[in-house]
Amino acid sequence: MSHRDVIYEELELLRNCKTDEERKRVKAQLIEKHKDDSEDDAMQSLAAIKDEVDTVGIEINLLELSKCGISLTYIAEEWLGKSRAYLSQRIHHNLVNGKAVYLLPEEKEKIRNGLLEMSKKLQNLSVLLAG
Repeated sequence: MSHRDVIYEELELLRNCKTDEERKRVKAQLIEKHKDDSEDDAMQSLAAIKDEVDTVGIEINLLELSKCGISLTYIAEEWLGKSRAYLSQRIHHNLVNGKAVYLLPEEKEKIRNGLLEMSKKLQNLSVLLAG
């Protein structure tokens, strides 16, 4: 298992903490475990954490879209050719075959392109309504 995979597992441990007390305990364990890491290991850890922060930001924004009436089913089926369950698993990093699943870069790009197209349609409608 790569150092990055270990970091992702540890971030998942933190994410799954139910209480502040549990989170403090897990943080203390991780600090102790990594106190002697090399500079290279520390940089890999930072890169993994940045990736995780970006992923969480995407999750939050996708969930916000559903609150605005943009269907996750529509996004999954029209833009990814997948089911809503598939998209939901990736948004929430569910375990599939024993591993946490994430949106692939090409899936993120398809969603991005779909959102850009939807944005153009909304802008065109706005112009028509104004005129």
